[in-house]
Amino acid sequence: EGTQADAPADSRGADVAAEHAKVPTPPHAVTSGNFTAWTEPPLPLPGQPYRIVIMVRLPLRVKEYPSDDLTGVVVGSDGYRKIIRGSPYEMLPIDHHTARIEIPVVGSERGYKDTIMVQSKILRERRNLELTYPRFQKLPVPVFGS
Repeated sequence: EGTQADAPADSRGADVAAEHAKVPTPPHAVTSGNFTAWTEPPLPLPGQPYRIVIMVRLPLRVKEYPSDDLTGVVVGSDGYRKIIRGSPYEMLPIDHHTARIEIPVVGSERGYKDTIMVQSKILRERRNLELTYPRFQKLPVPVFGS
């Protein structure tokens, strides 16, 4: 789903990929094109507020990234909706040719999913990403010493 190639358009594509690889992403992150999303905490408890982090991979030519370039909406399967829209006066920090934005979300019940519809005018790209929260969470079993 979406438009544009999976790697940023740049004559030094290998350099860009190497820079992007320096930015760690958690194992539960979901990637589509130049967008990666995950939650913090990784597995929110029912009713617990959480943040959706969206990381944007940028081409080498982009030296400043205005927060209002990244737009979209978070739609929860429970009916929750949150608009993604930054300020035209705010520049997001760029680290290894990536920028990130955090979206606070109210907690929901287990077994729901968030669909993130996001787009960037600079990248000329639009993607949908889905984050799923399992109904049951495996918790570590405590081990007691003898």
